[in-house]
Amino acid sequence: QDFAAAGGATGRTGRPTRGGCCSWEEPTPSVPNRPCVWPVDSGWKCVKRFDGRSAMARWRDAHLAVEMRAHYAFPMREPEISVLICTRNRADKLRLTLASIHAGRHPDAFEVIVVDNGSTDDTSAVALEFSAGLPLRLVAEPRPGLSRARNAALAAARGQLLLMTDDDCLVAPDWVEKGMSLLKADPHRLVGGRVELHDSRDLPLAIKTDVDRQQLTHVGAVWGFLHGANMAFGRSVVDRIGGFDIRFGAGSALRSAEDTDFLYRAWRANIPVTYEPELLVHHDHGRRGQDVWLKEVAQHASGFGAMAMKHAMMGDRALFQALYWDMRSTLRRCREHPSEWRRIRAKLSALSGLREFWAVRKLPDT
Repeated sequence: QDFAAAGGATGRTGRPTRGGCCSWEEPTPSVPNRPCVWPVDSGWKCVKRFDGRSAMARWRDAHLAVEMRAHYAFPMREPEISVLICTRNRADKLRLTLASIHAGRHPDAFEVIVVDNGSTDDTSAVALEFSAGLPLRLVAEPRPGLSRARNAALAAARGQLLLMTDDDCLVAPDWVEKGMSLLKADPHRLVGGRVELHDSRDLPLAIKTDVDRQQLTHVGAVWGFLHGANMAFGRSVVDRIGGFDIRFGAGSALRSAEDTDFLYRAWRANIPVTYEPELLVHHDHGRRGQDVWLKEVAQHASGFGAMAMKHAMMGDRALFQALYWDMRSTLRRCREHPSEWRRIRAKLSALSGLREFWAVRKLPDT
C-alpha cells in the first residue's frame, strides 16, 4: 500500500486521506521527551479541511508517512546503534548519503535518524524513498542551527551506540558495522574516523586522511583531530558531558566548531578521544576556489577563537594558550612569506572569534 497516496498520508485505519486535504491533531504523545517525533502509535486523528493544508499539516503528513512505512517494513525492536544525520535543503545530497548506507552492510538492530532542520525542498520525500529499505525515522527541528539538529538527533535516538555523519557524505560499505565494532570494544569513548574527499576537484577542507590510529593527548592537537562528518560515541558520553553547544555550528551565531567543542569537553572529562582510520566516509562538500577556501579558513579560525574564549571564561585557559602560540606562528609565517597575506589574514580571524563569543556569552548553550 502506498502510505503517501495523493501527496497526503494515511489514517490509522490504513485508508489514504482524500486528496491530501487534511491536517492532524495531536493528543498526548506516546513517546516521552521526544516532542519532535511522530511514531505510528501516537494517536493522530484525521481532521477534514477543505481550505488546503498548512505547512505544518503537510510536514506532519510527510513525517507520518515515513513512520508508517518504516513500521510495516521493519519489526519494532530496540536498536543497538543509531545512525544520526542532520540535513537542511540538501535533498539531492541526502539521497546519496542514504543510498550509501542502504547499500552497505549493517546489523539487524540499527536505526537511521534523519533530522530535518527546517528544509523547504524535497527532504521529506527523499526520506520516504528510503523508509521501506531502511529503519528510518524522520525528526523535525525547525529552529535553525546544526547543534540544535544534532541535539534533536541525540534525543530521538534509541540506541546506546551513536554513529554520526553529514548529509553530504558517502559512507564506506562497512561503516555501520565498523562503528558498532569499535564502540562495543569501548562504548565510553569518542571516536573520529577518516574523512576523504569524494571529488578530488574539491578543496581539501573538512577532511582527515591520516592512515595511522591516534589518541588525543595534548591540547595543541584538538583542532581538526576529528570531524562531525564521521564521529561515533556511546550514550554514556552524552550523559556525562551533555549535548552540543547551540551557540556553535552552522546556522548559529558562531557558525562553526560545534564538533571540536564537543570533543574538547569530552577530553577534559577524561573520556578517551581516538582517531580510527578504518571508520571511513567520503566528503562530497563541493567547495572550490581560492575565495571559498579563504572564507572557510576564516570561519573555522573564528570558531576556534570563540571556543577558546568560552573555556577561558570558565577557568580553562589551555585553549587560549594554544591560540596564542598559533597566532605567533602565523605572524612569523607572514613575515617570511608576505605573498600569503590573504591566507594568514583569514587565519587571524580567530581573534574576531574572541569578540564574537563575548557577544553571545549570556545566551543558553542548550
